[in-house]
Amino acid sequence: MQQKWNQNFDGEPMTDIPQKFLNAGCDVYMVMQLRHDEKILDERFASMRELHRRGKTPDPEHYEVTYYADLPAMWQDVPDNEVLEELFQMFNLSRPQDFEGHSLSVSDIVALKQNGVVSCHYVDSTKLADLTFLKSLKLWFGLFLE
Repeated sequence: MQQKWNQNFDGEPMTDIPQKFLNAGCDVYMVMQLRHDEKILDERFASMRELHRRGKTPDPEHYEVTYYADLPAMWQDVPDNEVLEELFQMFNLSRPQDFEGHSLSVSDIVALKQNGVVSCHYVDSTKLADLTFLKSLKLWFGLFLE
């Protein structure tokens, strides 16, 4: 049996993926997509501008991790914006076989850990917006985004 990204070696679902992300000893990335919840339907596929218009910001509690993996060696030491573009292309054109989420789209979050530095990026309608300023994300990641 091939191990899936979200299972332990015994096949049980992992529940500590954000902590695994933070503790990783290598460069990694994580894709987060909004949970399927009727209370937050208005956030699904909403641009950052639309969220701000409604007096909202992305809330990490509304998200679930839909993918986690080591960053491919060929992308190490590559600037964040280029890695993010590659990930966007990958999750829209040639998704990993064990990825069960939807194509990377507006309102998704991509978290990167490169050279020990964590950054989070909101997939917006025109670009990937840096979210490291959000206090809620800092708290969710245990203040690792300083």
